[in-house]
Amino acid sequence: MFAEVKQNNRDYDVVYKELKDLSVDEKEAAKEQIVAAAGGTSLAATSVIGSIVTDSDAVAKSAPGAKAFVAAVTGSADITSAQAAAHINAAVQMGETSGTSANAVSVASNVTGTVTGRMSLNAAPVAEVGGKGRSLYEDNSGAGIWAQYVHGKDKVRDMAMAGGSASYDSKYNGFVLGTDFAKIGKFQSGIAFTYGSGDTTSVGGAAYSRNDFDFWGVSLYGSMRNSDTNLIADIGYSRSDSDVEQNNFGSLLTANPKTDTITLGIKGEKLYQYDNLQVMPYVGLRYLSIDTGSYSSDIGGLAAFNYVPERQNVWLLPVGVSLTYENIADNGWKIRPNVDLSYMWAMGDTDSSMTVGLPGTTAADRLGYTVMDKGSFIGKVGLEAEKGHMTYGVSYSYQKGSDAQSNKWFVDLKYSF
Repeated sequence: MFAEVKQNNRDYDVVYKELKDLSVDEKEAAKEQIVAAAGGTSLAATSVIGSIVTDSDAVAKSAPGAKAFVAAVTGSADITSAQAAAHINAAVQMGETSGTSANAVSVASNVTGTVTGRMSLNAAPVAEVGGKGRSLYEDNSGAGIWAQYVHGKDKVRDMAMAGGSASYDSKYNGFVLGTDFAKIGKFQSGIAFTYGSGDTTSVGGAAYSRNDFDFWGVSLYGSMRNSDTNLIADIGYSRSDSDVEQNNFGSLLTANPKTDTITLGIKGEKLYQYDNLQVMPYVGLRYLSIDTGSYSSDIGGLAAFNYVPERQNVWLLPVGVSLTYENIADNGWKIRPNVDLSYMWAMGDTDSSMTVGLPGTTAADRLGYTVMDKGSFIGKVGLEAEKGHMTYGVSYSYQKGSDAQSNKWFVDLKYSF
């Protein structure tokens, strides 16, 4: 409903009209009113919100959920225009308020870190002789199978997005199962599969968002190893399927974004050995293609907003050093503590954008948001025990950037044939 005040001699009359009955000039005036009520310059999606007036007939048919939601927010006398903008900004970016893109990166990083670790020089025995099992890189070692469990907790605070910022907590559990193929000269390769699930919940903000996600993936990896140098390469694919719900000003918005991630990486290592101590500096380069397909949201089964995220191309450059010490017990156990410290630069599309629109209209807004920090410190500590054909391991890693931090716990089990 649009209200216009008209002067009648010394009196003023208020004229009410349905949006469908407005003239072109009246629609423009109503558009300015609704955008102002929705926060004005604080509003991220001005074209989309304005089209609820200018394309009222189409919106009523194609996006009734969005129309009802915006009408409730802008028509409320209980909130300010800035608060109205915060509610609408959350709705038009509901996937990123619950870390849809960031979760996909985290999942892919888990697998790549695991498979490159399988091929690393610090997977080799430190001592010439010890234990009764065969390490991956000892002479005559062949194929093997291995498994890993990972539990992760991510924390993001005030990550930039259009019209504000996003804060959320994420936790997930995953399993990786892999097999190492028999060596061919200096070359060793393998394949790994991963599966897991998790959830992300928003912290603070105008709306409460929750993302329940499943993920799976496959990776091929290999290395070319000399006595003290090593070149590792891998290629992988993973998919994250998300079920996002957002409680926003009395409405429940739902959406199902899906994210495909392709990654290629190389890593070079140099080994320095001092008796039972290994010191291994390394440098790597990794490419990530992160592609969240277009998706839509609804409110109570009624269509609301359309989202078309851009594909991201990200480059990661980790530089670090790993220290491993091996202790050989008389009963045949090899005990290997390990410490790994690194810094990782992120380049390319660490900031991304999406186009948000309304079904049945051409109105659209391009909204920007940050997916990951441009740099972060990473520390990892672990303990590995080997005897016979079996190897057991536990480890913990911590990553810290300007807005995000990650904690991961790993349990490993390996069997060498």
